[in-house]
This record gives sequence, structure tokens and C-alpha cells, in this order.
Amino acid sequence: MAITTAFSFYILLGIRFSPKSWPYKIAFYGVIINIGMTLETILKNTTRLIEYNFEWDFWDSYTSWWAFFILMEWLGGKIVPDSSRKPLAENSFRFGNWFFFVVHFTAIVTLLLAGYYLGTLQKID
Repeated sequence: MAITTAFSFYILLGIRFSPKSWPYKIAFYGVIINIGMTLETILKNTTRLIEYNFEWDFWDSYTSWWAFFILMEWLGGKIVPDSSRKPLAENSFRFGNWFFFVVHFTAIVTLLLAGYYLGTLQKID
């Protein structure tokens, strides 16, 4: 129940602060989804809250996050009025501004953690 509630608030956060232009939305949601997938991987490996079954793995989950967030962004654009949104300024994504560093920091940390996680997996015979 807690994960369902947290995920819903995560989506509302995305819809509220999503930039207006689609190229910036992709970078914005890339940060949100990479942080979410990092948390999902940590929860999967340290608790029994998340379990992947046969025919479902990390990549399926990652793809589902993207599909779900893009769908919710589209629906949110139809339902949530502009007065209730506070989109990030497109200037925030340009070199030297704060969200530029957030995007790149998230990408680098995600790649490093993915490499570390992949290196810790053991082959099962």
C-alpha cells in the first residue's frame, strides 16, 4: 500500500513540475525514472516488497515506468489545468543551470550504480 501511494505522489510531482516542451520533458522524466528505478532495485535487493517473476525483469520494469509516466503526462495535460502546474523553466536545462547538473549527475550515478550492480550478480548454474 505504501509503494502504491508513494508512486501516485511521484506521478503527481512529475505532472506538476513537468516542462512544457517535449524534449525537456524527456530529460525531466529521465531523471525521475532513473531515481525511481534505483529505489526499485534497492528495495528489490534488500526487502521482499518487490519480486520479479519469470518473464519479468529489470528491463521490463524500466520500460513500464517510461510508458506509464508518458501516458500519465499526456492524461495529466488533458486533466490538470495550467494554473495548477508549475513547469520547470526551459532555461533550467541549459549548460550551467541547476537542472543541467541534476540531469548529468543522475545519468552518471545511474551508470556507475548499474555497473556496480551488474558486477555483483553471480552466475547461477
